[in-house]
Amino acid sequence: MKYDAGKYTLFKQPFYKFNEDPSSGYFFYTADADSTLFFGTLKGLLQYNPNRDISYDLPFKTLIRKVFAKDSLLFGGAMLQPSEVEYIKGNVLPYSQNNLVFQYAAAFYEDVEKNLYSYRLVGSDTAWSAWGTDVKKEYTNLTEGVYIFEVRAMNQYKILGNTASYWFRILPPWYRAWWAFTLYVLSFISLAFLVLKTYTRRLVAQKEHLEQVVKERTHEILEKNEELQQQKEEITQTLEIVSNQKEEIQTQAQLLEKTNNELEKLSIVASETDSAVVIMDSAGNIEWTNKGFERLYGLLTDESIKLR
Repeated sequence: MKYDAGKYTLFKQPFYKFNEDPSSGYFFYTADADSTLFFGTLKGLLQYNPNRDISYDLPFKTLIRKVFAKDSLLFGGAMLQPSEVEYIKGNVLPYSQNNLVFQYAAAFYEDVEKNLYSYRLVGSDTAWSAWGTDVKKEYTNLTEGVYIFEVRAMNQYKILGNTASYWFRILPPWYRAWWAFTLYVLSFISLAFLVLKTYTRRLVAQKEHLEQVVKERTHEILEKNEELQQQKEEITQTLEIVSNQKEEIQTQAQLLEKTNNELEKLSIVASETDSAVVIMDSAGNIEWTNKGFERLYGLLTDESIKLR
């Protein structure tokens, strides 16, 4: 207990350093009139003088001591400016150096092993880590991007030090770099153009082939039409010839019929006359005689033809 402003308050800070072994047990008694307390523990005798004015709230620094990327030392603890104690602008790293190790410490040297640390990687972690005594943190397989490693310390008296920060950037691998994506876009455009050009050529070739086929089919149809027209004309001419021949035959038949009628009439007349009548062809052959001839010459027509 601490007496201040007329009242007692619970004052724990001086005793935080003994909290690591609560099972050891201790007891105390007042040894002096100045209120000095002696604690007997399994580890020894502890003395506490409440009259000594000791400040437990003294500030201290949290320091980033070293930063490694694989086997390369990126930061060795040297700081050119006081501001770099809290914020260190680190390196721009290639993607091959995406495994980093951070070493840190607290500039509080009383019971150094009791200092606690909490950290986070802005850009990857979503919250601060639990407090622990580890003085090293490793991150592996970080993706490309901007990161800030932050670490803070707390001493055995529950006093927080400042937050130390280390900024760094990891470049993307070559296949995810901006120029790679530009190349991808250009390659895609070129491929699309090539495919479109090939497809267009194929369409043009198909069109030309179809035009040629249509042209050939049209030519064949025209030839067929010409052939059919020619056949039609020949048939028309044949029909005209047949028609003319038919008319001629009809004319000859009419003439023959007329001649036969006249011959029949003449035959009747020649048969009834007493005069001798003889019909010969152009060669002088007897073709027909009447009864007058037969009486005159005593020959029948058939016999006359044979004599001839």
